[in-house]
Amino acid sequence: MNFNTVKFYKCMLWTCIAVITIVALTPAPYAAETGFSDKLNHIAAFMVLSFLALKVYPGRFLVSGLWLLLYGIIIEAVQILMPGRSCSVTDLGADVLGIFAGIFFTMITGLPAKRKDKKYLEKSR
Repeated sequence: MNFNTVKFYKCMLWTCIAVITIVALTPAPYAAETGFSDKLNHIAAFMVLSFLALKVYPGRFLVSGLWLLLYGIIIEAVQILMPGRSCSVTDLGADVLGIFAGIFFTMITGLPAKRKDKKYLEKSR
């Protein structure tokens, strides 16, 4: 993966984080409906975030997973303050399942999962 590809995935990662944050913090009366289960939405969102994080930071499974878990906790905590929203442990569980699914998907597809070249990693940051 060249430097421009890493920049593309990094842009995709931060765009997804921004969109998910906006959707997650929209007050309930104005929240968009996807037609899917709330838990399925959580799993899908965190699977995509996990996949993108591992494309940007190859081989950093634990660090990426922990940062995404912290992001999920922050979202759930802030939702307490939003009208019509609540903090849910089951939503956090779905986030964790999505993180693991993203890691698993990255591993079985053979996409970059190891830090092979230190110069490449320095350029990707």
